[in-house]
Amino acid sequence: MTAFEAEEAIRLRALAKRRQEPDEDGFITVVRGGRTAPAQQEEAKAALERKKGKEKHEGFYKFQVREERKNRQIELLRKFEEDKKRVAERKSLRRFKASLDSHASFTRREAGAN
Repeated sequence: MTAFEAEEAIRLRALAKRRQEPDEDGFITVVRGGRTAPAQQEEAKAALERKKGKEKHEGFYKFQVREERKNRQIELLRKFEEDKKRVAERKSLRRFKASLDSHASFTRREAGAN
């Protein structure tokens, strides 16, 4: 078994060496197998972020996805109702101010019409 492992290690080193060395024409020979790690730091950070995102397992089951969607919908409805109340309050304040100035705007309209 150790002889096989030694031969396998030698074969892997030779394969890695072939991947990096260009041939006589200057081309690098494509051999079976991919890169073992990202080549650039940015790619490595992105790969790590993707890996972290996969560990969460949120919404793993269908009922969890449905519950999350339902909770999100309830939250949106709650925010919508709050916004409606806020808009109604602002409109009522605007009407109140407009009622104080209604006489001034009315006289301006009459003056322009004559």
